[in-house]
Amino acid sequence: MSFFPKKIVGVDIHDYSAELVELKIKGEKVILEAYNRVTFDSDMIRNGEILKPEEMKVVLKSLFETAKPRLIQNDNVALIFPSAKIFSHIFKLPGNLNAAEIRKTLPYESESVIPFSIDDVYWDFSVLYKETEADHKEYQYVLFASIKKDVVDKYAKLFQDIGITPSLFGADVESLKYGVLKQLDLAETSLVIDVGTLSTNFLVLKGHLIRYFFGSNKGGKELIKSLMTILGQDEVAVLAQKESGEFNGKALPKITSFIESNFKLANRLIVDFNLRKKAEDKISKIFITGEFLNLPGFYDLAKKHFKNYKIVLADPRAYLVVDEAKFQGTSAGKVPYSTYFLNAVGIALRGVLPDSKGGINLLPNNLKESIAHKKNYLWVAVASVLISVISLFVATFIFFKYQELNYGRLNLEIQKSSVDKLLYGTRYQQIRDEINHFNNEVNELSNIDNTLFSVSQVLREIKSSLPYGVTLSGIKFDDSRLIIGVTGVASDRAALLKATKNLKELDYVDEVISPISSFDEKVDISFFIELKLVFKNLPKYGSSAAA
Repeated sequence: MSFFPKKIVGVDIHDYSAELVELKIKGEKVILEAYNRVTFDSDMIRNGEILKPEEMKVVLKSLFETAKPRLIQNDNVALIFPSAKIFSHIFKLPGNLNAAEIRKTLPYESESVIPFSIDDVYWDFSVLYKETEADHKEYQYVLFASIKKDVVDKYAKLFQDIGITPSLFGADVESLKYGVLKQLDLAETSLVIDVGTLSTNFLVLKGHLIRYFFGSNKGGKELIKSLMTILGQDEVAVLAQKESGEFNGKALPKITSFIESNFKLANRLIVDFNLRKKAEDKISKIFITGEFLNLPGFYDLAKKHFKNYKIVLADPRAYLVVDEAKFQGTSAGKVPYSTYFLNAVGIALRGVLPDSKGGINLLPNNLKESIAHKKNYLWVAVASVLISVISLFVATFIFFKYQELNYGRLNLEIQKSSVDKLLYGTRYQQIRDEINHFNNEVNELSNIDNTLFSVSQVLREIKSSLPYGVTLSGIKFDDSRLIIGVTGVASDRAALLKATKNLKELDYVDEVISPISSFDEKVDISFFIELKLVFKNLPKYGSSAAA
């Protein structure tokens, strides 16, 4: 438990607008300290990519400086990327894989779900949950998220150019979860429908656990483009109608069609999900939210399409503590369309709540290292103060003990002098010769013994390290390089990963080299593993397992 309230800034940037909130966490309370929302020209950010960085720098600086009820100077910032730029997937993996093994496995598994090389993206993962399924095997479900490096680097530079180093670059799947976290019932399974600018996202939660996520490309921007053609107006004029919530009558049929197409997709997802679940795990509640929630007829159409479900507005105002007196005198006493801020609030909570550790963070490595250095510097400063206090105490103690220690030193010097006289006495030469002769014999025996090790013991230990499902077909020893080559066949990847892990844990194995090609196949995998040995740790000649 922290003695001091934690503060964090959440930022949501996408085409057309950006939202910002500053939150303070005090116990169980989530307090709104400041907020802001700005709109900007559509040619500054298009499809989530920054096209005019200098103009966006001015917008971002204004977002912080004109916040209500005061400017924001907090450098603990969490950013949610535009949803269309993030590639997310939930993988089903064997339950016995640890974090390091999952990190090695995901680059191969992700090749089927992302349209880029793994080297061209920043990626991260989070273990969602584990469960034992019908085949009595335990599996773990792992959330994987990635984004192109050039997109991230542009956003990172944008913030750094105004003097801010963000601590978190998050994914929409987690910002949605934490945005509705305080409204969730642990006993219910809920579907969150987020109608955003670039996509419409569908998130299924069982209590607080993410069970399913899908992003559709039918976002609000697609609707805006269609309305420009129908109304014969430019993008600015159509967006002005969207912001006011008052559309030309000609636009209403297209708006209704847009909303219904997303709700029909949601119904198909619900049916498909519920068919595979027990009664207690089926979806029973619908949360609706997003940038385009203020479209005419949105809530009425939701009631029509989801008659058998509880419909709830996913609104951060439902749980934020807002000091009305603090916001009096601003342009608005209350936050208008507070659902606009759901992702900004969600990513802020993702960055500060204790139970969010281990989630997705797409921050570049250099920024992660910079943040780690800052934290280390703070701890060093605290430690320095403690060390100074302790040093004063120790110095005082040493001062009073000095005479006693000095007396002990003099006494030891006298004893040393007596020993020296004995060693340099008449028997010195005889004792020295006998010691030298003995040392020579010991060295000769050690040289012989140290060059031998038990080959049979090494082979037995290597063979016993191979788990069930791995068949050993050959072992080759390279004496000059001190390397053992192991060949064989593994029944599946999990068995091969287990074998690699067991071999790595042998005391005399310094490094296990397993070519990436060994993981190309999923079953009946022929493999070749090289073990680099540490000679001094090898079992000595004549040793045995019992020894």
